[in-house]
Amino acid sequence: MGFDRNFIVIGHRGAAGLVPENTLPSFHKAYASGARVFELDVYHVENQLVVIHDDDVDRTTNGKGAVMSFSLEALRILDAGDGAQIPLLDEVLDWLPRDCAINIELKGPGTGRPVAATLRRRPDLLSNRCMVSSFDHKALTRFRALEKMDQILVAPLYHQWRDSWSAMVDQLNTRWLNLNHLLITTARMAAINEAGVEVLVYTVNSPERATELRSMGVRGVFTDRPDLLIE
Repeated sequence: MGFDRNFIVIGHRGAAGLVPENTLPSFHKAYASGARVFELDVYHVENQLVVIHDDDVDRTTNGKGAVMSFSLEALRILDAGDGAQIPLLDEVLDWLPRDCAINIELKGPGTGRPVAATLRRRPDLLSNRCMVSSFDHKALTRFRALEKMDQILVAPLYHQWRDSWSAMVDQLNTRWLNLNHLLITTARMAAINEAGVEVLVYTVNSPERATELRSMGVRGVFTDRPDLLIE
């Protein structure tokens, strides 16, 4: 179940290549396609965590402007694609089937504490059913130090290679790295695997590329097209 799977195919923002990303229909589609782990992104607006990737709403909705400039009510009346709302994290977690897991990426400012509070209200997620990741490694370090968040899987995200990855996983007391798939080389994977660290890579939409990465020791992939990668 979840991150225990031998090879993990993660629905990136749901099934972003098939249905408008980070919407409830997108997560439903990913599940119907066979995915059992899903990734999403959160911002903290008026004491609620909203699921959206960009720091503005221009690309993914019919609105314009910075996410943090909107009230919660104004965000919720936007069309996030095909008539869907921008969902709340709680709505996605209320839906999340028991055999599934979630990767929550901290995007907006100050998301760590409310994410931690949300997870503490859902003890069924306090294990291998939830991973929290971020490109902001300082924010991830602060999150890790919060009450009970030592029970949550965490993964620093990298879009550029950093030789300091080993120090970061030690600092976070984690054994996961989330990397851009273009960073993967045989030598790097050998060093990472030797350290006992698991690697998830983004964003892979080709079955051939997924197979190649798996053969190199990658543990799983984020994909916009779970329908193509799940046999």
